[in-house]
Amino acid sequence: MKKAGGQGKPVVFLHGFGSDSQSWVGNTPALFDTFEVWCIDLPGHGQSSAIAPVAGIESLAVQLSACVFADERPVHLVGHSLGGALAMALVVLQPARVASLTLLAPAGLGASLNADFLNRFPALSTEADTHAALLMLVHKPQFISPMFAPLVLGQLNRSGVRDSLRSIADTIINGQHELADIVREVSQSDLPRLVIWGQQDRINPLAETAAGVFGGQWQVIEQCGHLPQIEHRTSCNKWLVEFLNSH
Repeated sequence: MKKAGGQGKPVVFLHGFGSDSQSWVGNTPALFDTFEVWCIDLPGHGQSSAIAPVAGIESLAVQLSACVFADERPVHLVGHSLGGALAMALVVLQPARVASLTLLAPAGLGASLNADFLNRFPALSTEADTHAALLMLVHKPQFISPMFAPLVLGQLNRSGVRDSLRSIADTIINGQHELADIVREVSQSDLPRLVIWGQQDRINPLAETAAGVFGGQWQVIEQCGHLPQIEHRTSCNKWLVEFLNSH
């Protein structure tokens, strides 16, 4: 876990599948005036080591818990996609240690996950295919430069990364019942929560009934895909700062 900056109550950011902690560089500085901000490379991602064998989402969350809850202070959790599912699982594991929950297109709360994308991503081998896969993440293609493709391939080619991502993809795809149980438990809690979602998400499309079932504050963004924190950075930062300051 790396400190991004700031002083105050701790906020921990959890990125999505196939990404890394650098995906939050456009968001974390907005919090530095009032919060102590930390970012994690999830197991099998970024600079972290390959994952240990996992039996499900909760098992993966257990691998994170010692790091996330290293400080005795309650933490605000911010999670995108897979990171959102893990943030919810961490709430179930240690409810008293979480001060609030901000979720961006979290796995488990959508209509259906794009299993083809999850299965295809660990096997990407050419820059053209990689760029095409990355374009699935956004509504506006200008947010995905072709220069990202070789960076992603370089990460995939690190020892053990492809196998780790395949294992995580299987865990997500086969863990829908577990995710449903996690979502149900969080939805029944009084934990403050904010959910942000892109209306044109092709990886984890928004479920029409999700807001009514899950509760909390919601922001659904038009002209936005699976990466609201990037495609609509200014709005997301504003909502996040206001939400965290209110809790």
